[in-house]
Amino acid sequence: MAVAAAAKAIIGAIYLCIATATDRYLVEAALERCGVLSCFGEIFTCNEVGHGKDEPDIFEAALRFLGTEKAETVVFDDAFYAVKTAKEAGFPVAAVYDRHEKNSEEIRALADLYLEDLTQLDKLGSCFPA
Repeated sequence: MAVAAAAKAIIGAIYLCIATATDRYLVEAALERCGVLSCFGEIFTCNEVGHGKDEPDIFEAALRFLGTEKAETVVFDDAFYAVKTAKEAGFPVAAVYDRHEKNSEEIRALADLYLEDLTQLDKLGSCFPA
């Protein structure tokens, strides 16, 4: 799986956590099945945080956990409202293509970087230099 390979390739270089609208048990099962659960330091769910991704709370919770500067904390997402919220909150955003997302062009315009899939993670360096 491309996601598993991509996550494993970058885990040693950066801290990762998940901010998701999906229930924890489903996320953990999917990550475990893909062999990448241990790549992520924490999982934040909208249900547990008490706010959807149309509010920045989940991204701010992840930021506090990571202990990084906002300008150095890239939010990856594939949903228009989440990309918009993260950008408005001051996060750099790498948007990822989702064939079901109807607002792909708006996402592409908002995001700092647009990835067709996670095999393009090598583009991060040119867009978000260390």
